[in-house]
Amino acid sequence: GASLLAIMFALGSVTPVHRIAHAVVPMIASFRAPAMMMSAVAVFVSLLAGFGWEAALRSREDGELNLSWVWLGFLGLPLALLALAAAANPGGLQNWVLLSWYPAGWPRQPTSQLAGSLQLTGWIVLVGLALAWGVSVAVSRRKASPLLVIALLAWTIFDLGRVGGRYLLTDPAAPHVATDPIIDTLLDEAGPGERIWAIQLEPDMYRPNRFMFYGLSSATGSQKFVLDPYARLVAPVRIDETLLQMGGVLAPLLDARYLITRTEQPEGSLDLRAEAGGKLLYRLTSDVPHAFFPASVEAVGDPAEAVERTRSNTRPLDVAVVEGRGDPPEAGEGEATIALYEPDAIELDVEARRGGLLVVSEIHHPGWRASVDGDEVPILRTNAAFRGVEVPAGTHRIRFEFHSTGYSLGRWLSLLVSIGLLATIVLLTLRERSQVEAS
Repeated sequence: GASLLAIMFALGSVTPVHRIAHAVVPMIASFRAPAMMMSAVAVFVSLLAGFGWEAALRSREDGELNLSWVWLGFLGLPLALLALAAAANPGGLQNWVLLSWYPAGWPRQPTSQLAGSLQLTGWIVLVGLALAWGVSVAVSRRKASPLLVIALLAWTIFDLGRVGGRYLLTDPAAPHVATDPIIDTLLDEAGPGERIWAIQLEPDMYRPNRFMFYGLSSATGSQKFVLDPYARLVAPVRIDETLLQMGGVLAPLLDARYLITRTEQPEGSLDLRAEAGGKLLYRLTSDVPHAFFPASVEAVGDPAEAVERTRSNTRPLDVAVVEGRGDPPEAGEGEATIALYEPDAIELDVEARRGGLLVVSEIHHPGWRASVDGDEVPILRTNAAFRGVEVPAGTHRIRFEFHSTGYSLGRWLSLLVSIGLLATIVLLTLRERSQVEAS
């Protein structure tokens, strides 16, 4: 049943299983399709293989055929038929896939060049299944040692290497990780929290992951791994296009201090800092704060309203939009500077001449906790995607710290399960020894 469920999941959105998984499994959409689809199938196929070998070994010990082993073997019959079809008529199998799974007029069609590889794979699967059956029969009838399973493992590793080898393309690392004048300038000049906006719409541009390698912050995030509040704020179009269209709103809120483009910019608000390979690095001449006290605060009732109001806000550093019912926080006055900036902890030194809302250029996420002088305070989702905290008048140290309940729970559960598994193995070994000694 579990294996059938996994196969239905692997068929994608044509079954409700895939949609339900997307609704209930956290982060599932962040995996690429092969890992998302095949991981569930691989888990349960491996589980069935374990059950099958356990039944074969039980038959060896009991000296008679164990029917569960036979039935588990028949579960491999659909795979054997599929492999036989691939080996005997790969073109026909491709046509069946085309007619069964591809909608009419779908532009991406299976190429005929796959037929040879498909046929070879069919023969390898058939040989692998025959080996599995032959070895299990020989082991269960005491015709061979259980160590013969090593031959099956070797065959599996060979097949994995054969399939995966074509995708293990390598490229010299030097062109991708070596610094250039732009990267060197950013490493020397970019301060904590200052973000870089490299316009991805232009050809041969730095990818966001390139900046991550050097510990530099990108305004566009890492590929598609963007937190939900920010994704909602830039949802209508691609992130780059949104930044271009809403640069006057998002750039200050994101503390985007640097712009990398291939288009020469007029003098004034931007200062040319470096050039490399036709790419130009500019720094904003205006002082954009990473954390600031807005002159006024507005309250909105829901995320959709917050997104709309934030996008239309022509004065993002003066007017802050806070989600929540009731009266908005007071508008404060003062300055804040970064004292500590680490992946899971940020500290700010704040001098508040008048207490009120401090807006911080960090994406809101429920895992973050905030404290003022050691006393925990709530984090308000501000400007649709960012953080805000109420700060009393005076000099204070504000600390943001990330705590993932899911990660902590998973870590402890993994530890407890590992201890229980080891304890079970030890107890079973001791019991088996005592039974042998008693006999």
